[in-house]
Amino acid sequence: TKIDAVTIPASMREIGAYAFNKCTGIASLTIEPGVKHIGNSAFIGCTKIPSLVIPDTVLTIDADAFCRCTGLSSLTLSASTTSYGRGVFSYCSKLTHVDLPDGMTTVVDSMFMQCSNLASVTIPQSVTTIEARGFSYCKNLASVQLPENLTTIGDAAFNSCAKITSLVIPNKVVTIGKNSFYGLTALTELTLGSSVETLDNFAFYNCKSLPAVVLPDSVKTLGYSTFNRCESMKTITFGTGVESIDGMCFNFCRSLEEFIVPAGNAAYTAHEGVLYNKAMTRLAIYPQGKPAVSYTIPSTVTEIAAYGIYTVPALEELILPEGMKTLEELAIADNNALKEITLPASVESIHFRTFECDHVAADNPNFKDADGVLLNKAGDTLINYPGGRTADLYRVPDGVTTIAKRAFFACKAIRDLDANQVKKIESEAFYNSKDLERVDLGDSVELIDSAAFQNCSGMAFLTGTGALQQVGANAFYSCSALTYVFLPAATLLGEAAFNYCSAVTRVVLGGSIQTIYTGAFNNCKALAQVYFLGDPPENVSTKMFVSKAADMTVYYDAARTAQWAPEGETTWCGYPIAATTFHKVVHKDINHETLLEQYVADGQSAMEPPLPRRDLTFTGWSGDASSVTEDMELIAQYE
Repeated sequence: TKIDAVTIPASMREIGAYAFNKCTGIASLTIEPGVKHIGNSAFIGCTKIPSLVIPDTVLTIDADAFCRCTGLSSLTLSASTTSYGRGVFSYCSKLTHVDLPDGMTTVVDSMFMQCSNLASVTIPQSVTTIEARGFSYCKNLASVQLPENLTTIGDAAFNSCAKITSLVIPNKVVTIGKNSFYGLTALTELTLGSSVETLDNFAFYNCKSLPAVVLPDSVKTLGYSTFNRCESMKTITFGTGVESIDGMCFNFCRSLEEFIVPAGNAAYTAHEGVLYNKAMTRLAIYPQGKPAVSYTIPSTVTEIAAYGIYTVPALEELILPEGMKTLEELAIADNNALKEITLPASVESIHFRTFECDHVAADNPNFKDADGVLLNKAGDTLINYPGGRTADLYRVPDGVTTIAKRAFFACKAIRDLDANQVKKIESEAFYNSKDLERVDLGDSVELIDSAAFQNCSGMAFLTGTGALQQVGANAFYSCSALTYVFLPAATLLGEAAFNYCSAVTRVVLGGSIQTIYTGAFNNCKALAQVYFLGDPPENVSTKMFVSKAADMTVYYDAARTAQWAPEGETTWCGYPIAATTFHKVVHKDINHETLLEQYVADGQSAMEPPLPRRDLTFTGWSGDASSVTEDMELIAQYE
């Protein structure tokens, strides 16, 4: 760092790798003609070098040679240099303009990445390739003219160049790489060359000022999210060649009013601005900005694609034709003005994340609804709860014994759930339903499958667990408000079943427990008391209580000391154990309805149940359960 000026003499042919690495005091650098090679990271992090002239003798410059030279504001390159390494001038944040020399053919990977003040660049006609991230995150780059001989634009080549307003893709370019023009938020004019065939994933994602796009006939493939979040786009005009559109390609194009498709396109057509396959049997995309309040899907249509009618704020009425058979993932979702959908009798297949609201024709042989909640025809499986509903209390309809996979996925309104008569809750049924506070399993649920309540971070109470036998992996993962777990009938707890339930202080396991997998209660940092009402389970992991309270103790029934501590043992699976007497404590409402039945170790406090939501002021319980020494029955008191 004490070196302030460096001159590389003509007699020196090579500057070695890391030769001046992070010499932050260098304020002057001269490279005399004669040097042929500059090694990897030779001047990386030399933050005070203000200017650089590469002499004509230099043939190769390796990766990161001048990376993070943040004081560099003037750069002169040589046409004689034929090889550059990755990121050679990346993070040179004071560069404002660069002239690339005639004869250069490739802008290499990350060559000018994060040159955040680069406002303009001259790219000669000799350049045929701009590799991945060549100008990525050059946030002040406002003007770029791509050369006519350019054939390749790599992934993220101009990612987040947020000031570019106009862009012409030359006629020799065939593929526009992933994220190539991601986040060009000022782009208002786009011209695609006549040879472009593929716009890869996220190619123009979040080009939110772009008002319209015309695809040349050469374009065949639109990748995943190609034009996602192009919020100003009103029209998209296809050429004759488009044959494949990947998922979410036009999601959140909130101003998009119509698709325009020429008659000569063999794969797609448009009807009233809505995109269909050529045969008009599949609705591909309904434009989100279409102003119509009512739409009737043509009678030829038998399926709606994933995200087909998604987030359309104007749509109030949607009429599905007889003959409709298949509704894919989120086919009709997040349409806030759309209050009712009637499923015709012909519908055979519905993805579990299809609807916001629905009614089913009485003669549909496969499905029915219960007040707009989708069930199978037999009425014993709840398939989908409309996510747009605002009711905060839901009681599962009589007859339903299974809640299907993702039926309440990310439900936003329900606070109280009564799983009356349900026996099985399938995987991810309530995943990420963060508003859910109380779950009553009705002493009927026997199986909760993997991740069923994962990330239900608001769930504080889990009651009615008297029949629950098996809890799957991650079933209650990260239910961080849950304070106690009572499982009197459980036989199996899956891996990480209650992992990261950080507020749980007590766990009660009945005499049926046989298997506890690794991490069942890991990261339950407040867990201090674990009650086993029966004998020690046979199949357990020694890592079932990792990262718990420092004083956590396993309590067992003193009458079973011969099974737990036949030789006076003081630990079990490495955890402290203690004999106790368990007392039965029952909390009841004023009408004597049981709110919670639990067992409490002698001298310890009972856990309080959730109170019914009443228009009365709760004043306390009929007795004191702060130090339980006998069986108790407590009645809720109200003013």
